[in-house]
Amino acid sequence: MQVLQGAGKVSKKMADEKAQAEYVQFAEQQRRLKEAEGEKDIASLLHWKINTKK
Repeated sequence: MQVLQGAGKVSKKMADEKAQAEYVQFAEQQRRLKEAEGEKDIASLLHWKINTKK
């Protein structure tokens, strides 16, 4: 992660844009992690369902 350079010389608009861009990247990463976890849980449930029918 790159921090804004020039302490005290960065405009609020630039800082807000940087924060928004970082948040978008973070939110996308979180979404992918949650989707992967959900897929893993579904696969586990399907495997459990198949094993309980035996």
